[in-house]
Amino acid sequence: MRLHFVTGQKIFADLFGYYLSHVRPEIQFSYGSVNEPVLQCDVCILDMSDFGSPDIDYRQFISEKTVWKNLYLLYSNHRSETFQAEMKAQYAFSTNISALQLIRTIESLSQGASEEEVKKSLSIEEDEVSAHIKHIADTLTPREKDVLAFLKHGLSNKEIANHLGLELVTIKLHVRSICQKFGVKNRTQAALYAQKWEF
Repeated sequence: MRLHFVTGQKIFADLFGYYLSHVRPEIQFSYGSVNEPVLQCDVCILDMSDFGSPDIDYRQFISEKTVWKNLYLLYSNHRSETFQAEMKAQYAFSTNISALQLIRTIESLSQGASEEEVKKSLSIEEDEVSAHIKHIADTLTPREKDVLAFLKHGLSNKEIANHLGLELVTIKLHVRSICQKFGVKNRTQAALYAQKWEF
């Protein structure tokens, strides 16, 4: 499956692509902003938060893009039903959905599952995800939680070391451990992960 993600959030798209490369390596993933060409794809996910700007007209955008076979929306406001109807999208997701839920839902819909079946499945998976996140949170040490709190606010390793009165090398070790537990590549992704799951 060729999947293209239209979003202006590069860091999120990079993280999503990294995740896919590990759990669904058979999926050909690409992404770009609303101002860039949409590549030929089987599935397009459109991040509707990019259309909050008055400079971007989603109706014009959708009329110019006809290369996808299936369109799915990622929304963050109450206008989702309007967007879904006007853009003839197959499904609209809340932005708090996990990457795994997003892919599983698309696969289920492509195999003929109804929206009701998908919503029921998502409800079950949300409980599983919550349990998984709680498990990860329980594995963090008190000091790692201290480091993570500063990490979420964009502080550098040196700044965190100064705040906590620790050596820089110690902070680097804590950040590396946090990244390993979150399953991410770097401190930026760890901060995003922590913000998304409210650590």
